[in-house]
Amino acid sequence: MIYKSLVIFALVFFALSTVGYFLSTRKKGPVQDQWLLVSRLSFALATVLITAVFAILVYLLTTHQFQYNYVYSYSSIDLPIKYLVSTFWAGQEGSFILWIFLLSLIGLFVMQSSKDYEPYVMTLFSLAITFLMTMIAGIHIGDITIGSSPFKTIYEAFPGQVPAGFIPPDGRGLNPLLQNYWMTIHPPILFIGFASTLVPFSFAFAALWREKYDEWIRPAMPWTLWAGLALGTGIMLGGYWAYETLGWGGYWAWDPVENGSLVPWLATIACIHTMLVQRKTGTLKRFTIFTALFAFIMVVYSTFLTRSGVLADFSVHSFSSLGLYNQLLLFILTFTGLGFGMLIYRWKRIPYPKYTKEIYSREFAMIVGALLLTLLSVGTIIGTSLPVFSKMFGEPIIIDAAGFNSLALPIATLIALLIGVGQLLWFSKTGLKTLSLNLIVPVSLALVSTIIVVILGIRHFGMIILAFSALFALFANLMVLFRIIKGHAQLAGGALAHIGIALLLIGFITSGKYDTVQSYALPKNQAVEVFGYNLTYKGTSERDGKGAYRITAEKAGNEYQLDPIFYFSTYSQAWMKSPDILVQPTYDIYIAPVTVEEPGKENDLSSIQFKKLETKQFGDSKLTFTRFKPLSMNPDDIKIQLDFALARNGNVDSISAIYGIGTDRIPKSVPSQTKDGVILTVKSIDASNGVITISVDGLSTDISNQKPETLIVEASKKPFIGLVWLGTLITMAGLSISIFRRWKNKQIAI
Repeated sequence: MIYKSLVIFALVFFALSTVGYFLSTRKKGPVQDQWLLVSRLSFALATVLITAVFAILVYLLTTHQFQYNYVYSYSSIDLPIKYLVSTFWAGQEGSFILWIFLLSLIGLFVMQSSKDYEPYVMTLFSLAITFLMTMIAGIHIGDITIGSSPFKTIYEAFPGQVPAGFIPPDGRGLNPLLQNYWMTIHPPILFIGFASTLVPFSFAFAALWREKYDEWIRPAMPWTLWAGLALGTGIMLGGYWAYETLGWGGYWAWDPVENGSLVPWLATIACIHTMLVQRKTGTLKRFTIFTALFAFIMVVYSTFLTRSGVLADFSVHSFSSLGLYNQLLLFILTFTGLGFGMLIYRWKRIPYPKYTKEIYSREFAMIVGALLLTLLSVGTIIGTSLPVFSKMFGEPIIIDAAGFNSLALPIATLIALLIGVGQLLWFSKTGLKTLSLNLIVPVSLALVSTIIVVILGIRHFGMIILAFSALFALFANLMVLFRIIKGHAQLAGGALAHIGIALLLIGFITSGKYDTVQSYALPKNQAVEVFGYNLTYKGTSERDGKGAYRITAEKAGNEYQLDPIFYFSTYSQAWMKSPDILVQPTYDIYIAPVTVEEPGKENDLSSIQFKKLETKQFGDSKLTFTRFKPLSMNPDDIKIQLDFALARNGNVDSISAIYGIGTDRIPKSVPSQTKDGVILTVKSIDASNGVITISVDGLSTDISNQKPETLIVEASKKPFIGLVWLGTLITMAGLSISIFRRWKNKQIAI
């Protein structure tokens, strides 16, 4: 009961902080100071309480307190600590606590640094946390339930099914697909990104509230960059987890949960660029505020889609609803109404300086780029939402990966061109002659490189154009980076981030469109050539505490070991598999297990195929089909004698079996038996191919002539997939440099 009380008290204090901050915006002088003090103390106390809730849930999970339903549902005694940690965010309640905890820590930083914006910004900040706190409140008022408590007991979760005080000896365990080290870091980083988008949202709303449309950019910029960094890192960590764990060979499937993180990231990147334009030129005030509001609203909307249960039929990643539909709907409606409602209300009063009419300016390129990013984010969320809304009017319409790719391809191509051209321009006008001279080198290099990739195999026209655009962006930004490093290395963040995006796009093309996939049978201890490597299946092994199959890959004297996972999961009552990957500088060899064929006889004695004069060995015996002798070819009475020679123990026996077809057209076979009991029966004759099928009874085989255990794998070669991960790292490095630079200049101009 005390644990639940901590949640309730934290909710009360976050709500009190919201009210106090709101009232402080309405007051001046000593009264405002009093409300600010109340609000700060309430927020700080609520942060202490939610930190205690966080720590308690960690304690309950790590000490296996299975009397609590959350602990029972996601953990088990046999889980190692590295996976036990990730059970914290395996379910809805834990992930909400993680989100709230991160928001409260960020709120403390924002509270200390936002100066006279504090009451306005923190009103929205505290309100958002209050909404999230209701998701874990577990309050019951009559038939109304508010939130799902992480401290609900087994008895409360299954009333009437288990006795009060019952403690299960073990938990259900963690989904095997989540038992991966990336799952210990991917969700927290992603939630840091989700939490950080609330900062620019709150500052943008405060700008509308105070009708000060420029000052908020400086303090909000580092947080917006930070949100872009965290979201981007989290997205690609999730992509690598899928690539390394799920075995389907990809890292992005346009699933609603994946899109739920992509859309806020796209909006955040758009917001970063509009912020830069606004700071430099004073334009785009409305657009900048819109993107800042839109990014967080999409976080909340995606939370509604994936956690309310409305996408349960369309996404394998969707959470169960836990009865939170109405609360999540109220959350999204409230913040959409507040954010966009205030924007519409202030729309005509927001200063509207005209955009530059010069298209040869960085400003124009950044405006168009931000518009394209926003268009892609809007298109993606519409496509993600379509199944929900179309289901209201009949059969749901589901946009598959090909549909999303069709949307993204032209937009990505244009964005790549812009991040190349934009870096060669300066704010205000750049002369056409100067631009043309700057374009010569990157365009020439991009053309030559594109010709090379076409020769290497790219044939899809859209992919060729995207490849040219990405290569152009790469070379243009490399030129700019070299110039910057010579004089102002601290300004290299933008060029570095754009280089990373260009590499990402090239990696998307080569690894996703032009990988090679084939199935192979790997008999135990027998080498099979796969993409230039000799793969030999050696038997069972273990990886990450799970059953695996050991494969050696040898090429040019170098030997590598692969251990694809393939085991039966008692958790899911199904065979689970994960790939293993041979990583090389220019490609990956991706090995995903399919099945294992048990050892068996080299030839099934119940169905053996022979051609004339063919010999097959069974143990120490050899059987040869020697002659095909027609006895009667009357259409109503066909009889054929088939002669065999059986050699064993130094002796040769002749066996003659009869096969016939009478007037009833039903095949009949007369078996033949040797003196020591070997029986041979003809089952069928394929005259067109000269093949007969027989069965033999009485022959024995030894282990040396058995068909070996065989591992069936799906192998794929993914050219230059490393560019995806390298591009991610470089993009994140560029954003990090920009964050460091902007953080030093975050102070607000009062």
